[in-house]
Amino acid sequence: MPRLNYNLGVMYASGRGVVRNMAAAARWYKEAANQGIAEAQFNIGTLFALGAGVEKDEIRAAEWLQRAADKALPQAQFNLGVLHEHGRGLRMDTRMAMSWYRRASEQGFQPAKQRLEALEAKFNVPAESTPLQPVVEQTTGASAEGGSAAKWLSALDPNQYTLQLLSDTEESSVRRFVVGNVDPSQGGYFSSRIKGGVWYSVVYGVYPDCDSARAALERLPASLRTLKPWIRKVKSIQKQMYP
Repeated sequence: MPRLNYNLGVMYASGRGVVRNMAAAARWYKEAANQGIAEAQFNIGTLFALGAGVEKDEIRAAEWLQRAADKALPQAQFNLGVLHEHGRGLRMDTRMAMSWYRRASEQGFQPAKQRLEALEAKFNVPAESTPLQPVVEQTTGASAEGGSAAKWLSALDPNQYTLQLLSDTEESSVRRFVVGNVDPSQGGYFSSRIKGGVWYSVVYGVYPDCDSARAALERLPASLRTLKPWIRKVKSIQKQMYP
């Protein structure tokens, strides 16, 4: 039953089989979270942090993320590190942030490894440089459709933002680019039909507002900035995705 409640939350968050409703998703995630499902605790914590489907409350976000992090869920450990690093719902504590990043990094979670390395090199990092990870959107046995990022994008709040790096009509070329340049925990590609043809577009990151996305755009490696990436609202992508 707890896993069923979590899966219902996933369905409402992604609009699979039901009308997409983040408030309903939050209710089902909370049911499952109260029953001890770590992924649900992570999801409801992240929704509270972002104010998606619930009123934004970073103190409650920290409480739920702490529960999931204590169960060794690396995404939760990373997001808890973000809150500690920037004093969001918790006392600002760089060393505690590094501790959580290190635990997630030890499980192979690349965003945590990158933040840990950055803080080890320099403690004073701008707050907007560490976007929260998106909520976990897959149910047990789920598989990607319409591109590696299709389900991830479907589960996001339509008012969030991401960065589109490039588009191409050759899926194989796009897939090779993603493998060589995009951390799969932070992005991927989706397909869309434009003027009768199928295009494959690569996106990276999820940000709560346009300013955060703009700051992330400026921090991209020079090799990616030469592609002239641009900011996109998630809502426009969700409408465009095919199938």
